[in-house]
Amino acid sequence: MSKGITLEAGDIIATGTPVVTVFDEKEKPDYEGNKKVIDFLIEGGVDGILVLGSSGEFTGLTKQEKHDFFKFYADYTAGRTKLYAGTGSLNFEDTVALSNEVNEMGYEGAMVIGPCYYALDQEKIFVYYDTLAKSIKGNLYIYNFPARSGHSIAPETLKKLVENNTNIKGLKDSVSEPNHTNELMPLYDMDSNFSLLFKKLMQHRGVEVLDRAIFPYNQMDEEVYKKAESLMDKVIEEYQNLK
Repeated sequence: MSKGITLEAGDIIATGTPVVTVFDEKEKPDYEGNKKVIDFLIEGGVDGILVLGSSGEFTGLTKQEKHDFFKFYADYTAGRTKLYAGTGSLNFEDTVALSNEVNEMGYEGAMVIGPCYYALDQEKIFVYYDTLAKSIKGNLYIYNFPARSGHSIAPETLKKLVENNTNIKGLKDSVSEPNHTNELMPLYDMDSNFSLLFKKLMQHRGVEVLDRAIFPYNQMDEEVYKKAESLMDKVIEEYQNLK
């Protein structure tokens, strides 16, 4: 159990990063270059790495190249940090296959953005993730990025998904609208799984794109946290008044 912020007994403060992928002159993954990135992040204190997220340029790799790269990460990190895999693909069967493959490699879970290009309504979003969750063996983390996928997951849809699938463990909410994530917060206590999703992932863990600016969570005491929380509440309130 980490020292610092203690909102509930047993909670662990953690930070992770969606890692960049280093490519060579032939536009293929440069494995030696990627080893340097991995070592830099682990030595810097990250608790987890998201492999082939948006920053990892997953769209530029074939299914086999993704598999090989995920395997490389698992072998090289060798348990030194937790791994999460961006397995989302336009082809649903590829998404399922890659998600199951990374589970066998020891990844904490698969993070999946919804099908790009198709602007899905909430019913179709539910069907997609519900079918996916029931088709894979490991944990599923939903990646909500409407600017890229063309659709956004509503709180009601997310709640229904979590209630129906115990392996849906988290959400990466890449939305520039601050009120969107804030609207999800009141759903904490409506369901035990949903509470776990937000309290464990959103409040107590962060996926940070700024790899070189990892915040020292474990050195932050509760008094400072409460001040920061109060200021953030005021910022959100002012933002809502501008709408």
